[in-house]
This record gives sequence, structure tokens and C-alpha cells, in this order.
Amino acid sequence: AALPYFMPYQTAISLSGLLTFTGNAGNVLSRIKYINIKLIIAPLIGYFAFAAAAILYSIDKADDLLTSLLGILLIILSLYFLFFNNTLKIKPTFVNGLIVGAVAGIMGGMFGIIAPPIVIYSMAVTKSKDEFITTNLTFGLVTNIYSTTIRAIKGAITAEVLLYWLLG
Repeated sequence: AALPYFMPYQTAISLSGLLTFTGNAGNVLSRIKYINIKLIIAPLIGYFAFAAAAILYSIDKADDLLTSLLGILLIILSLYFLFFNNTLKIKPTFVNGLIVGAVAGIMGGMFGIIAPPIVIYSMAVTKSKDEFITTNLTFGLVTNIYSTTIRAIKGAITAEVLLYWLLG
């Protein structure tokens, strides 16, 4: 959320994805025995269906517009977690997984934020703390690979981004 104030928006979003990928890769590997891939199939399908369009939409938009939209999203998320966090219960169905994945795809594609919808969903479908953590990390790892690949193809992964990634 803070990086767009210090660097161009696309640099910030690309860097955020690479840094998250790096952290997730090590954490997923250390928890590999807790992965239940069946829990994230539907959210991944929903994510893949919407993330590419959101990335392609946002790549050529003005930094001011995207930063303003990010601010609005963060306010909405804050209000949700402040007032409705314990009231919304999602049933662990395939369709709900698709919807959660689609919302995560739009949020991830435009802002690099996928956690809130997948966390809410995985709270309903996981049976242990380790499965919960690993479900979220695995979803994040797979979606980061997908999003970073699209950004690289569209030229958003620049030498500057790679240098910041190495520093990070």
C-alpha cells in the first residue's frame, strides 16, 4: 500500500509481487506436508479468469487513478474488518470458491492484494491452523507466478524492478 507513494505504481505492484513470491516460496516448501490442493482449485480458477484482465486494465492507467482506487479499496476493507468481520460466513462450496477467486483476481490484478478474500474463504474450508496458513501461502505462490508472468510479458518487470527485488 505504501510503495506507490515512493515509486511508479507499476514498479511498486511488480516489486510487491516478486517480494511476496520470494517469501511464499520458502514458507510453502517448509509446510509442504499441509498442502491440500483441493481447497484452492475453485479459487484459482476464479483468479485466473479475472486477474489477467485486471492486470491488463491497470498496466496503462495513470498512477493517480490507481492510487486513488487502492485508497478506496483499503477504506472498504478497513470498514469490513471493523464492522463485519465476524458476521460474514462463507460456505465452502465450489461456486463460492470461484467467486472468492474472482474477487482476489480483480484485487490482485489491479492492486496486488489477494489476501482478504482468500483468508475469509480459507477460514471456512480449512480444518487446522497449519492447513489454513499453507492454503493461503500456496494460493499466493501460484497467483504470484501467474501475475508476475503476465506483468513480465507486458514489460512491467524492468531492470529497476529486478534491482529493487534483489535489494528486498
